[in-house]
Amino acid sequence: MIAERLREAVQNTAFSAGGHECRFSVSIGLAPIDGPLDVEGVLALADRVLYTAKEDGRNRVVLSRSEDEEGRLLAAAGRWSARIKRAQNEGFLRLHLQPVVDLSTGAVCHFEGLLRLQDQPGHKPELPHSFMPHAERYGLLPDLDRWAVTEALRFLGSQAEASVFVNMSHQSLDDAHTLDLIVEMLAAHPAEAARLGFELTELTAAQDLTSTQDWMSRVKSMGCRVALDDFGAGFSSFVYLRTLQVDLVKVPGPLVRRAGSDPTDRALLQSISLVARSLGADVVAKWVEQEAVVPHLTQSGIGLGQGLLFGMARPWE
Repeated sequence: MIAERLREAVQNTAFSAGGHECRFSVSIGLAPIDGPLDVEGVLALADRVLYTAKEDGRNRVVLSRSEDEEGRLLAAAGRWSARIKRAQNEGFLRLHLQPVVDLSTGAVCHFEGLLRLQDQPGHKPELPHSFMPHAERYGLLPDLDRWAVTEALRFLGSQAEASVFVNMSHQSLDDAHTLDLIVEMLAAHPAEAARLGFELTELTAAQDLTSTQDWMSRVKSMGCRVALDDFGAGFSSFVYLRTLQVDLVKVPGPLVRRAGSDPTDRALLQSISLVARSLGADVVAKWVEQEAVVPHLTQSGIGLGQGLLFGMARPWE
């Protein structure tokens, strides 16, 4: 009852800032303090259900479930956290590269660097969707992002003509210390920095446009390029493109996959491409898997493609 009153109070409170009315909502996770768990365990349990509240739509209160079920969830998340830390410390992380090609010539323009976790010999490497949610909950994303930048710079140092884009998480964009460390790495490798790019999802960039602009300004001042990924997948606005002045726009895979059969999706691709190119950004189509879709992409003004048609992500070595 107390948590619900708090949630309602925040939701119903408005204030003015810069001439605009501002409102907030709050997500709350509750865990009982009843003896079985120590302080760290109770906080971890509350944190777990807080993320459940966010994932269920935010602006709500969630009470922890049975102790046994939560214990299993916490144990699983804890194992993943330890596994991620061990992978980073003992060299089990890998950077796989997937080519991005010119649709008119087939030439490779650059690569996207994708993280893999390979800590079990003989097994397939773990893909990001397996471990990134756990890394996010334990605040490990900035560590992984810095590792990806370090590995990409190492690759670029061995390949004088290549270019790579690596993904940046919202936690890294919100962490000034991480940005300072990345800028230091770029300053120590100026030749490689000019061939390194960063990808931000539209949702990540839109969470705080001012912080995103500041972050982009720092890395672009070091010679790096920036791509806006999955543009059009969520609550998109073409204003983002004008505000952020990105170098590349990547359209989401589902639009690309349906381009050959759905005229509405083709119209959306044409609109995104037209606006992006008018602002000086190149356009990349993701999930290009069939040769038959390529003419529809080029007719929509999209010049670059990425997907299984051109090659899967593989270890850069």
